[in-house]
Amino acid sequence: YDVYLRELADGKLSPAVPLAATAKYEAHASIACDPEGRCWIAWDEANPNWGRSSRPVVKLHQQRNLNLAVYAGGRLMACPDIMGQLPPDLRPFCEVPEIAFDGKGNVWLFLRHLTDVNKAQRDAARAAGKGPVQTRGIWNVYASRWDGKAWAEPALLADSNGRNDQRASVARDGQGGLWIAFADDGRRPNRAEEWINHNVHVAQLPVVESTGLPPLTQVEALKPFTREPEPRHNRQVTVGGTTCELVFGDTHRHTDLSRCGMNFDGSLIDTYRYAIDCAQLDFLAISDHDQDIQRHRYDKQPRKLKNYGWWRSQKYADLFTIGTRFLGMYGYEHGGSYEARGGHKNIVYTKRGMPCLEEDAPEDLFKVLKGKDAIAIPHQLADGGSRCDWSKWNPTFERVAEIFQARGSYEYQGTPRIANVQTAGFFLWDAYAKDVRVGIIASSDHGLTHGAYAGAYVKERSREAVLEALRARRTYGSTETIEIDLRYGNHWMGEEL
Repeated sequence: YDVYLRELADGKLSPAVPLAATAKYEAHASIACDPEGRCWIAWDEANPNWGRSSRPVVKLHQQRNLNLAVYAGGRLMACPDIMGQLPPDLRPFCEVPEIAFDGKGNVWLFLRHLTDVNKAQRDAARAAGKGPVQTRGIWNVYASRWDGKAWAEPALLADSNGRNDQRASVARDGQGGLWIAFADDGRRPNRAEEWINHNVHVAQLPVVESTGLPPLTQVEALKPFTREPEPRHNRQVTVGGTTCELVFGDTHRHTDLSRCGMNFDGSLIDTYRYAIDCAQLDFLAISDHDQDIQRHRYDKQPRKLKNYGWWRSQKYADLFTIGTRFLGMYGYEHGGSYEARGGHKNIVYTKRGMPCLEEDAPEDLFKVLKGKDAIAIPHQLADGGSRCDWSKWNPTFERVAEIFQARGSYEYQGTPRIANVQTAGFFLWDAYAKDVRVGIIASSDHGLTHGAYAGAYVKERSREAVLEALRARRTYGSTETIEIDLRYGNHWMGEEL
């Protein structure tokens, strides 16, 4: 992602001018004009090759920095680096900037910053050689201005707690004062992932006399960074008179709505940008946890926002569906223990408005799914307390299983790239030994990029056709977009004969 500018003059648009067009992720641009009529642009940056295949894996929200530039008279100029002037505890994860000028000519910069609320706990666990601790974080809006010598230490705007993609809005009144509007959802450090309400606040910034503008230095015109797009897969196969197209997707991908990796998984928008433009998937089912997108697992009180996360997740699936090019599926993770829920399953629907369910026993889940166009995909198959209870396999809904994901492989005991946590007797081969007839897919879970794919042969490019292919088991799992064409005479893979 890059930032370009075009100027409209005398009814004509100029050619696109690259302002930030490097190998980095450069996005979320904000623009404002100073008293001299120059354009100031702020944006945030992430690592080079954002969202692309890399080893070690770079997560979608692993890094965010701010940058500023000024464009005037066909020249590009740089401002003093704001990141180097921030206090150390504010430097990580600064993003979605807004830039504005007050009536006195002062330049203000507003940013969203992540407070990593359990970093000390994770560092202590790492130092003690213990397993990873899940991340928790809260994003807030901060305000800074140029004070004549440097960028002032950003001031926290009270009651701005929320997600990473909640942008502030800034406007100037008739007297030259600045007003800022922002939202909060009531989350607190001890429960950073739990939204309680949804409020909108308005604040007036203090009026100060002009302190001048930062010094500018001219920079050379950028030579845009370009990359050849990866080829699209459109293999078509005819078996037994039926022609299908091979598509690649992911049915297990988390965002900042899930508490497990909320600091690093990225927002819904980040995730769809990755799926469409970086991984070039054909379909995606977001699988945030039922307890996190509906009501929180330790919150028994009825809340007005009970179904807000599930509503948002479905809305974004529609927003990012692009004809037949990309299909946003409706999905969530039905998480839980081996004892209570028979392990974790990803529920995928074809229709919006279906329920996000928290029934504990697998039998209860399948009872309420009856009659709905849905599928339940077991994953973390042999993962200790979250392993799959194959004795409760449901042949109607559990048609495929996730053989591989971020934790590793669950194919068989001793398999290459085996998951770190495992329990003997619960791998996929163990299920086959019990005559459990499931097909195979692979998907990401937390953090993984370009590392797990669900290959499916579909009769057409639609949500219904993707689900039909999963049910028919015309699927396979892979860690690259390899093409597999497996048949027996006139029979597709997955058929029983």
